[in-house]
Formats: sequence, structure tokens, C-alpha cells
Amino acid sequence: MYRLLTLGLLTLAFSGSVQAAGLLIPDEKTLPPLAMLNHRVDIKIEDQVAVTTIEQTFRNHTDRELEATYIFPIPKGASVDKFTMWVDGKAQEGELLDSKHASKVYTDIVRRTQDPGLLEYLGNGMLRLRVFPILPKVDQKLKISFKSI
Repeated sequence: MYRLLTLGLLTLAFSGSVQAAGLLIPDEKTLPPLAMLNHRVDIKIEDQVAVTTIEQTFRNHTDRELEATYIFPIPKGASVDKFTMWVDGKAQEGELLDSKHASKVYTDIVRRTQDPGLLEYLGNGMLRLRVFPILPKVDQKLKISFKSI
């Protein structure tokens, strides 16, 4: 009973302090952020480390293909270990690269009109994920996972 209560209180403490909401903002400045359809947060304690996974789904209500930026806050001291982007209904795992190489890869893929995602740390606990393309009238699902001690 004591262990269960402790774990429950620990989970409540983490869920209260985690700012687990991202925005998907089109590059076209006249458009508002895309509508969020789903927001799921899962927190597990593994070997005294909190593993937080956030899954969000957004809808492109427009009649055109969009490039957008996903802005996501992470807690101080947390480290992102995974991100996933769904393309044509299939999960595509992200690959962690140094920023210069990642930016070049992203630009090359966009030129070939494939489906890249570029995750960058902006400082002050903010991440930026570049997403292209987001097809017209289609949902875009993203998942990010980070660990906190």
C-alpha cells in the first residue's frame, strides 16, 4: 500500500509539473496553429528515472500541403531520447544527428519532396521539430519521449 501510494504521489507530482503540450505552427504566417485532435501523456518510472511520452495529433484543415514547425517545451534537466512522426499511417522513428548535419539532411529531403522531420533544441527548455509535408485535409501524428531524473 505504501509503495503504491508513493508511486501515485510521484506520478501526480510529475504530471503536474510537466508542460506536455506542443503546437504545430504552419510556416505560412497567415495560418493559425493546426488544430489538436488528440493529446496523450504517459509517464512511467523506470529505475528511478521518469520516462515521459507525449503523443499529439493535429489536423491540416487547409486545401494545400503545408510545412510546419512543432514547438514543444521540455522540463529542465530532461533529455529527449526518441521522436516519431507518422507518414502515410506508418511510424517513422527519428534519428539524432548533430545540428549542421541534420539541417542539411532535412533541406535535401524537402527538395526531393519526401517526408522529413528535423528536431532541434532551441534553448530555455524548448524543442523545435520541422515537419514536411503535411498533406491537405490530413492528420499529422507526432510522438516525443524524454527522460528526467
